[in-house]
Amino acid sequence: MSQLKEKTVVTIGAALLAGVVIWAVAKKEPDAPAVPVITEAAAPLEAGPTNASLAVAEAGADAAKSATQTPEPLPIEHEVTIELAVIAPKATAAKLAEYAAQTADKWPLKTSDCAGDCAPIRKFLADAKATVEVMAAADWILPPKDSLGTVARTVPEGERNALYDAKSLLVVHVQGESTSDHMPFRAGFGLTAALARELQGYVHDEVTHRIDPAIAFADRLPKTPIGTPFFVPESLLVQLHPLDEEDVAGPYRLLTLGLARYGVPDLEMRGFHEKDGGRLALVLNTIASKVAQGERGPEIRVSLADVAKVAKKKPEDLSKGSAKAKDLKLLLTLSERMPADPDNDVYRVEAPGDGDEEAHGELLATLFGEPRVLTQGTNDPLLLAAEARAKKSVAAAVAKWKKGGGSLILRVPFPVEGEKGKAEVMWMKVTSCDDGGLCKGTLSSRPVFAKNLKPGGDVSGKLTDVSDYLLELADGTKEGGETIPLLERAGR
Repeated sequence: MSQLKEKTVVTIGAALLAGVVIWAVAKKEPDAPAVPVITEAAAPLEAGPTNASLAVAEAGADAAKSATQTPEPLPIEHEVTIELAVIAPKATAAKLAEYAAQTADKWPLKTSDCAGDCAPIRKFLADAKATVEVMAAADWILPPKDSLGTVARTVPEGERNALYDAKSLLVVHVQGESTSDHMPFRAGFGLTAALARELQGYVHDEVTHRIDPAIAFADRLPKTPIGTPFFVPESLLVQLHPLDEEDVAGPYRLLTLGLARYGVPDLEMRGFHEKDGGRLALVLNTIASKVAQGERGPEIRVSLADVAKVAKKKPEDLSKGSAKAKDLKLLLTLSERMPADPDNDVYRVEAPGDGDEEAHGELLATLFGEPRVLTQGTNDPLLLAAEARAKKSVAAAVAKWKKGGGSLILRVPFPVEGEKGKAEVMWMKVTSCDDGGLCKGTLSSRPVFAKNLKPGGDVSGKLTDVSDYLLELADGTKEGGETIPLLERAGR
């Protein structure tokens, strides 16, 4: 996938997360249909409010509240709950029961699960009366198979269907006092990693809508010694979606999922252009790391070096203008939750000034030392392979759409007026495709560079130029969007 024909990429990062379109379902009931509209920012895109007027009204109420309230430091939860499921298709029911019956001193923890010292982890698990329970897979409710390309992207394709062979699974439940060292997190994730390894299984984390094999889940364990604060970027999911679901051109909103496991509220940013989503997600993830490690605000200082550290990159990898980058102080204020938000508190990261699209653009220009850039490239082999697969399978997707109805959205390049040879890659909702591979439809994105185009305007694109697609048939079957979670890694 590219922003320009010259392999341009800007992506969103967090649960790297953390994520397009996540075709995810909640444990008890599925999310509302996602609105898959992303331009250069590629992220977990899940449905926000289903009532557009409610979303707009709440956004206005939030703004009024922010203007009158006195900002206070973030609160800390007294208790934290960790709940994760281990899916082990190869394990017998007797084997699962054996682990469920074990006491804390017998659980198969290794030093790699405990950041080098398992004694305090075992003591915490025993004192907290942590449980490992055998549960019927039907009662837990795994995500639908058509979502696995995104939800289970670390699981090899040939192993994904086997996830549904398991009739029972183990559920790890850890609840305990929230501390600066986040012991519930350490113990819950460590125990889950140990069980998944022993059972050659997979871990389903409903909070971040992920299924990982044991070896990949182990990468989400804290590596710092017990007694020190920590933050694991992969422990979060960052959602991107329009504030008003009926206006797919934006403005947009970012929301973290998973900070409650650190005993602090989740964070959001809102009111920006979708093309700024990738970099703003990195900023949001950076603030999340500071909050998780003890900063409470209400003002948080952020530098490009901070962003690069959390992204596991160098400042110059994130911006060509890194030498001109300046630190920023960003204010955190309590925000009212929108429909489908987590039950815990959500705090907003306020952009300086009016907090609108222009303000967010200026925020990024200051922090990264450069305004929006027209060309950025990638040579990520996984991304290039995903683009190639999309190009190869899009014709079949069109055939399914023609036969089954539903919705088809293509990601194709559109010429930038006045910029010879350059094109901005955006999403178009298809209304028709002819036998020659030319598709017509309406633009689902709001251009930054192709000012000759407008959201909702008539456009056309060739199947040979497709870098990704999103298909949802009338029966609910979904496919495509493979490149979007991969783009999370770049964070540019």
